[in-house]
Amino acid sequence: MSFPILLYRICYSTIFRTPNIFFLCCYNMHKSALTFVLLASSLVMLVIMPFLNQSNSFLLNSAIAQGYDNYSHNSYSQYPTDDKKYECQTGPFEGFFVSSVEFCKHIKLDDNKRDTKTGSQGPPGPQGPAGPQGIPGVNGTQGERGLTGATGATGQPGADGVDGTQGPPGIVNAELCPPDTDFENFYVLNGTTADSCNSESLTVKKQIFGCTTDTSAMFCPFGPNSTSWLDCNNSSISDSQFCLDLPENIFDIQVLDDQNTQIQKFEGSEQGTTIPNIQPGTYTVEEIKNATFAGNQLVENPESEQDCVFAGFKDGGSLFTPNHRYTTLCFEYVDEQGNDCSTIALAAGEERTCIVKNYIRFADQVPD
Repeated sequence: MSFPILLYRICYSTIFRTPNIFFLCCYNMHKSALTFVLLASSLVMLVIMPFLNQSNSFLLNSAIAQGYDNYSHNSYSQYPTDDKKYECQTGPFEGFFVSSVEFCKHIKLDDNKRDTKTGSQGPPGPQGPAGPQGIPGVNGTQGERGLTGATGATGQPGADGVDGTQGPPGIVNAELCPPDTDFENFYVLNGTTADSCNSESLTVKKQIFGCTTDTSAMFCPFGPNSTSWLDCNNSSISDSQFCLDLPENIFDIQVLDDQNTQIQKFEGSEQGTTIPNIQPGTYTVEEIKNATFAGNQLVENPESEQDCVFAGFKDGGSLFTPNHRYTTLCFEYVDEQGNDCSTIALAAGEERTCIVKNYIRFADQVPD
């Protein structure tokens, strides 16, 4: 409460009720000029108060100007009356007399905090820890089984699809290969049984021939068709050192196509090596001669070649054996019918055999 109002109330209460106290109060306050001025001001206010009350209270108007205009002056007064006899001790109407103390309970407004705008929303606080897992509820009772619905009626069939494209013609003129053919009990297409049931193949065998000899040398001055030649596997000469030094597998043979490309290389053998499923065409069978001398390898030797060709053979060469035996060999390439097969034409479905024959023209033991 402001000081003038307080002084006013004290003087108001004393001037009418206890005049002696009033004068005593004034006497005690005369020592301070300021206090006396304040007291005089209060007396002036006391004189003019009835006039102010008649045309609305000055203090009430001041309260209305401070934001209390929502409250009628008929409910609040600065002095007690018959219907407003309760003085507010706290709250926005502190020092005023009201008809009920309930009016004093309103929250007092602070003049410095009259802005009632809501502030901006603060950031959310951190999430609290998860609560404990609740106890699972009791399973409900099984409901009644529903009625099985009836099967719906079958719909109308759809329209026929578009026809696909025509496939290739089927197999015609197929025939079953007879026994003793390469494709026995298999069906082959378009062609005679001889052409289709047998695959093309070429078998190359190796044979070595010599003649009777003594223990120091073998000399066979015969042509390729002489009956004096003996197979080295013949018991009459098979145990001679000259035949024993020349097994079939120390000779290398190759087969070339018509482009002179090697299609296979293999060691010689009496049983022969077969090249299966070979395409029809022209092939060359050739014994390989190396360019330089080496043990157990046939090498080129112009003198031996000339001697063999002069005697009627296809070709010739020389080699050294591990026992230091110098040997001149002549070559022949013949099929089973005796025809030359150094160049052979292989027809479709044809099986051919070519024998590479080596003839010991001369063999002698080289001294250590």
